Amino acid sequence: MKGIITLFVLLSSLMSVTAQNPVKASFKVGLNTIFFGSGDLRGTEIYNEYNYRLSSHFTLAPSLHAGYGTRPSGGAKGTLSTDVTLFFSPMQFNQSKVRLGIGPSLRFLTDSRFSYPGDRYSPNYWTLGYTMALEGEFNLSKRWLAGVGGSIQPYESGEIVSRCGLSVGYKF
Repeated sequence: MKGIITLFVLLSSLMSVTAQNPVKASFKVGLNTIFFGSGDLRGTEIYNEYNYRLSSHFTLAPSLHAGYGTRPSGGAKGTLSTDVTLFFSPMQFNQSKVRLGIGPSLRFLTDSRFSYPGDRYSPNYWTLGYTMALEGEFNLSKRWLAGVGGSIQPYESGEIVSRCGLSVGYKF
């Protein structure tokens, strides 16, 4: 009899835990202003990010980014990158949280610069670096969220990419 009561208490507590159905993942899309190098070349970047919750404070977030910017003096830069960022949430509130992230980044860059009429310099290259990010997320409803954030990405080629922007996401 004692074993049946213990089993009943254990099963009912397990049922209440699983009934809460915690959100384990989210998908976000965003729009950033992107700054290349010292910031003289500015552009727009779109991205998507899949967030998988590892624990209450840690999230793993692979993402894909595409951006394009132009120089006032002529020329343009296009970019495609993928990142895998590990986020830590040191401050969590009822409707929002702050996220700090770091992780590796792989970026393809194509650059067109004009030094004088008829001269065109256009390298295309891959470069490896890392991402340091700071984000704020706000719950709009049980499943929808919005965010604001920024990051800086130094690369082995000497390139530095900074970005800041807005995102919207869906939790599932």
